[in-house]
Amino acid sequence: MYTIWQASHSDQAYYFCSDVNFTGSNPSPTPTPSPTPTRTPTPTPTPTPTPTRTPTPTPTPTRTPSPTPTPTLGQGCSATYRIVTSWNGGFQAEVRVVAGAASITGWTVNWTFTGGQIVNSSWSATVTSSGSAVTARNVAYNGALSPGAATIFGFLGSGTPGTPPAVTCSPT
Repeated sequence: MYTIWQASHSDQAYYFCSDVNFTGSNPSPTPTPSPTPTRTPTPTPTPTPTPTRTPTPTPTPTRTPSPTPTPTLGQGCSATYRIVTSWNGGFQAEVRVVAGAASITGWTVNWTFTGGQIVNSSWSATVTSSGSAVTARNVAYNGALSPGAATIFGFLGSGTPGTPPAVTCSPT
């Protein structure tokens, strides 16, 4: 039987389920007791020999790569290319442009794709391409950089990103 009730002073409903036996005037049969099982003695385990330890080889130490030297600020500018993320058929990349020891009023970054990649859209730079050669130029708000200052532009591309290409930066 399934019953739902709610107290007059509460918004909460209560549910109750019970089994009801409708046998009329016939009483339920008395269950027959089950025989008590006899205990079987537990066998004593036979000891197993302890295995001998096999020596593990000592790993050969690996060389720690030496840190990449920080480039010294020269005249002009430098650029670094980085894949931000990639997915099946596309990727997002960014390029960081850093002014050298002197201020610059504008910059141009060039690179060449080697795997048929294509730039679909960009931000913070005007990007053009001719075949696999790509050119990115600063926009009005990020061309002037003081010595050592940096700006970043990004783009969405089609294809598999592969190894980041070598980039060059020239002040304009």
